[in-house]
Amino acid sequence: MKIQIKLLLIGLALTLAQLFNSPTFAAPATPQTNKAAPKTAVKIDAHCEQILQKMFDTYRSSVSLSTKIKVSMTLQSAQGTKQDLPAQYVISIAKPNRYSVELVSTRGGSAVSNGKRSEFYFKPAGAYMLAPSLPTLQENFDKHEFRFVTAGLLNFALTRELMEANPYTAIMDGVQRVQYIGTEKVDGVECDRLRLSQPQKYDTDIWVEKSNPPVLKKVQPDMSEGLSESAKRAGNKILLSFLYKDQVFGKPMNDGRFDTTHPPSAKFVREFFHEEGGELIGKKAPDVTLPMSDGTKIKLSSLRDRLVVLDFWATWCPPCVMSLPIFARASEDFKTKGVVFIAVNKGEEMNAAKHFMLSNKIHVPSALDQDGRIASTYNVEGIPCTIFIGRDGIVKGVHVGIAPAHLREGFIEDLNKFVNGKSLKREQ
Repeated sequence: MKIQIKLLLIGLALTLAQLFNSPTFAAPATPQTNKAAPKTAVKIDAHCEQILQKMFDTYRSSVSLSTKIKVSMTLQSAQGTKQDLPAQYVISIAKPNRYSVELVSTRGGSAVSNGKRSEFYFKPAGAYMLAPSLPTLQENFDKHEFRFVTAGLLNFALTRELMEANPYTAIMDGVQRVQYIGTEKVDGVECDRLRLSQPQKYDTDIWVEKSNPPVLKKVQPDMSEGLSESAKRAGNKILLSFLYKDQVFGKPMNDGRFDTTHPPSAKFVREFFHEEGGELIGKKAPDVTLPMSDGTKIKLSSLRDRLVVLDFWATWCPPCVMSLPIFARASEDFKTKGVVFIAVNKGEEMNAAKHFMLSNKIHVPSALDQDGRIASTYNVEGIPCTIFIGRDGIVKGVHVGIAPAHLREGFIEDLNKFVNGKSLKREQ
């Protein structure tokens, strides 16, 4: 699947919001007024203006919101391969800065703030951390820890913007044109469909319920701008949408939902971003035996005098299915320089891993870590996780997530540094 996306991921989180420099909006100067002049002139007719203003008034006038948001994401290759990645957010927000956000998916994660203290829980690692709450929702939702445990997708769903003091300013800043697309039914409900165009970023279609009061029903950002030109020409697609359900406004939320999110068994950590494998850098790599998908076994020490790259991945991990095909093909050009790239599938059955490799024509050594022992030995929790081991058996670098450059170009840069003995340290 030759999908090359400008993607910033923290840990295994699919931080697509960073990809497009998701809008950072200034706090409204006049909270009492819903409409404020956006920084650029907006081309919008009276009908669209009326729909938006009524919807914005619904959220601006409410002190709280609870809702569920169904996330639908599909990765589709030109060859017809599809990867559906469903998830759901369960959200409670009380103005100005209390919130509870839970990501219900394979990877899981949640964040809460009682207005004074924030807590972030990462379910796959069974770990949580604490931090002071910030004054506004925007500041809290922009925190790396928040994006990490919630996968960053909420930056596309407009939830935070709707519950800011001035939703109009938050959502319309940067929008240059609003088009009325028509009337459509969504989840059995009549809606007005509008398109918000941001030439410097991406277009977003929204569906507003024809209800009283009118509420946001669906959001669908145009993800095509995140694809490279070659990926577009090849016919690759990424489809993302958010469906709002069970919205409740103005409900008192003094039931403790904002106080804590982690179970008693969770461990406290001071940070997420340097926990996974970072302590191995500069030390001898654990000498594990890799069960290969062809039935053979490779002892890591047998690869001394080679430059080894272990790439931990899984088919359920969105950034993994994007990056692995690109990393595998990029590594082919480094074989003659002594690089051995091994894809290590974490925790899945052999058939799932082999099917993905064959479907995407990936021809690199493939190892199976079905019980997670190899990942545990290398302290790998978030994936994708790429570990670089030098000819001397010393770990030279550990990268969790995908670097914020073009995937192929960024990985080739890493490989060149690796081959030439340069530092593989990268910015958080």
